[in-house]
Amino acid sequence: MEALIGIGVSPGVALGASVIPDRAEIRLPYFAYPGDAFVTALAVAAEHLRVQARTAVDAGRQEAGDILNVQALMVEDPMLADSVSHHLGRGDNLEQALDEAVSTLSELLVGSGEEVMAERSVDLAEAVDAIRRALAGVGEPSSAVMDEPGVLIVDELSVAEAARLQPDLVLGIITRGGGPTGHVAIVARSLGIPAVVGVTDLSPTSYVGSRVAMDGTTGEVFIEPDSVVWADYRQRQDDYQQAIVLASRYRGTRIRCLDRELHVAANVGGLTDIELAQTQGADGIGLFRTEFLFQDRDGPPTEEEQFEIYAVAASAFSLPVVCRTFDFGGDKPISYLPLPDEENPALGLRGIRLYKEFKELFRTQVRALLRAATKGDIQILLPMVSTVDEFCEIRAEIESVRDALIADLVPVGPAVVGAMIEVPAAALCSHLLARHADFLSIGTNDLTQYAMAADRTNGSLVEYSDALHPAVFELTRLSVESAKAAGIPISVCGLSAADPIASALYVASGVDKLSVQSSQVNLVKANLAEMDVGQVVPALRQAAGCANAAELRQMAEDLVTPR
Repeated sequence: MEALIGIGVSPGVALGASVIPDRAEIRLPYFAYPGDAFVTALAVAAEHLRVQARTAVDAGRQEAGDILNVQALMVEDPMLADSVSHHLGRGDNLEQALDEAVSTLSELLVGSGEEVMAERSVDLAEAVDAIRRALAGVGEPSSAVMDEPGVLIVDELSVAEAARLQPDLVLGIITRGGGPTGHVAIVARSLGIPAVVGVTDLSPTSYVGSRVAMDGTTGEVFIEPDSVVWADYRQRQDDYQQAIVLASRYRGTRIRCLDRELHVAANVGGLTDIELAQTQGADGIGLFRTEFLFQDRDGPPTEEEQFEIYAVAASAFSLPVVCRTFDFGGDKPISYLPLPDEENPALGLRGIRLYKEFKELFRTQVRALLRAATKGDIQILLPMVSTVDEFCEIRAEIESVRDALIADLVPVGPAVVGAMIEVPAAALCSHLLARHADFLSIGTNDLTQYAMAADRTNGSLVEYSDALHPAVFELTRLSVESAKAAGIPISVCGLSAADPIASALYVASGVDKLSVQSSQVNLVKANLAEMDVGQVVPALRQAAGCANAAELRQMAEDLVTPR
């Protein structure tokens, strides 16, 4: 029996035989005129990726479609063409030029220090793989096509392969690479397939014909488990299925914890997500990632385009729809904006820092949001806040936009503005921010990464990525305490908001709202409704004395007994 550990990115338990794809290496033929062949292949690859994107969207896989469109833009990125042309000019053959271009550009992405940006290096490699296939005249690998149920084990799973996954046959996914915000995680969660990524010791070819047990929540993987482990995982699987059934009873209902109403809202990125959040009966939208509306385009969306989408979201829910103003830059490059090249974009011009640089773009978005606020409870969330001064400056800008609209007799709603707590400095100064903000929202993904100085895409650093590390939890607790003292709401919208123990600790500390993926809304509601959350309160008082996340987690687990 071999025990492995990775990052659990899609909940559920899988038991079954391993499926190991057989992947042939792509070999490029000789080209008398490699530059011309490369230019032709760019057009073919970009169109092929867009066709795959449309196919994915038509099949209801919006997330995969979005990523494939991003890869098509990468194929067309002048930086890629310039890099390949440079290496061809040095005398490299086309194979070498592609390798060197991927290596150079990937170093820039990974070196950014930003989680999502680093994972874009995977998308770059896949985009170039599409170019190789166009040059070689070969089709997509068939690794995602399975004849019988099994657990798919691969080094990497491309988004094109992920888009073709058969959820009735793929019992689980295990990969050596990837992270919690990568496309495998996104697609697996959307399809409800258990997944574990970042298993650095994984050796797929060694597991042909093996039995596998995996837990997509804990990140645990067993190859050829003994009878005791197999029985344990069978029970975990039964428990999870029962939890799914129980969760369905909470669809559309609101729950109470510690004698107060708790809202479990949804994270969304577009119209498809909004519809899914409605279907799941989410308590509003806790995080609308509006930057997705700016991606996969030749230019920014107009005010009217944005207004229409925000208005749909606002009218879909009676509870608040929290719209995070665009947060691109280092981790989310936009092809049509002249963003600066930075050695460490994660610590550079992104989030709220962009709004003075791209003032009119920001004002356009704010106009659309304020107009949509007449259709429902739209709230504006400013990302990557570090200082009180910058928050107040941008808030004043929002008020200026509102005043101008009113002067032009344009109907607008109230300007409800909150600050996102993702930077340790914001958490430590949250008592000051709370005096000027209408609400606070804790983004535990970035808060954990910045506090622990650990890239969550790096599987070898998984022990540093738990938001319940005492240092990170203390930053969370301080933020909640500040919000409560100021009498304003506070929410949590990171991945840990869906964690059964972490969510209980957040609620016990005073958090008013949790925002999770739509597919997890009712699981979170059921978990908290069936638990006496007050039992974990003693753990709050002792959290600072814990040596690590595991100790705090275990302490809270030991206190909890089901109702």
